[in-house]
Amino acid sequence: MKTLKYIFNCIICVVFLTACSEEKIASDNSIGKSVSLNWVIGNYTLKSEYGNYFENWEKLDSTTYYGLGYFMDADNEDTLFRQRMASPNS
Repeated sequence: MKTLKYIFNCIICVVFLTACSEEKIASDNSIGKSVSLNWVIGNYTLKSEYGNYFENWEKLDSTTYYGLGYFMDADNEDTLFRQRMASPNS
């Protein structure tokens, strides 16, 4: 019975490793082209009964985007969470 479990586990591992080892092939459309993230520029607000989340994205240069997000309580008196994000466009 232990041998059967061992063989079964080996087969599962081989299948998993084979599935994960697939090489990514670049398409002709993606070679040398950068993806534009200009759609993210701006201010965003998400309101809920627990508080409000605010996010602001701006473009610093041709490849870098900067974002600031923060979550405030329902009365907008206390910042409960804050994050800064930078996204290189490469």
